[in-house]
Amino acid sequence: MPAGQEKQFRTSVEALKKAGFDLREMSLPDFSLFSLVHQIVGSVEASSCAGRYDSVRYGQRAPGTKNWNEMYLLSRGAAFGLLLKSYLFQGAYFQFERYEAFENACRIRAHLLREMQRLTSQADFLVFPAVDNDSSGAPESLAGTYARFASTLFANVTGQPALYLPPAPGAGHPGFQLAGPRLSDAKLLALGEHIMNTRRGGK
Repeated sequence: MPAGQEKQFRTSVEALKKAGFDLREMSLPDFSLFSLVHQIVGSVEASSCAGRYDSVRYGQRAPGTKNWNEMYLLSRGAAFGLLLKSYLFQGAYFQFERYEAFENACRIRAHLLREMQRLTSQADFLVFPAVDNDSSGAPESLAGTYARFASTLFANVTGQPALYLPPAPGAGHPGFQLAGPRLSDAKLLALGEHIMNTRRGGK
């Protein structure tokens, strides 16, 4: 993280310590690979699933088309924005032109799953920064979107629950996110409710 964002995140961590939580730093050196895996595996899955939105079974149908091919092209062209189209083209590329890269990304994903399971076995919950606000003003693009949400992509790759908590009133820093082991959704929501109640002076 940039120095300013790291300072803000550590402020959030210190607030949790003051609230009585026991925190310690943990290491996941390959964390940046979550973005790579999501870009490849996620786009392939999206491209594969989007094929059903043909305006026959799913999706809106463009009016006034002369044949099924024109209906298919115009309907998908109107339904999908530029960002989504870029993502689907990327997925089709890895699906049909660079399938070996998709297979490698799946192997990396398996490695990241094992690493995340190792971390979640050593702590009740994990604390991460949230959205990169510094890139929010960048033009809408795949690269800009991935840069902005680099800290949140891990949950999509691993399937574990993650919960964003907004900053406390007047905190002057962004919120943060909590994550737990897979299938710990109820416990994670209970933790988030406890933290919010603590901010309001409850228990």
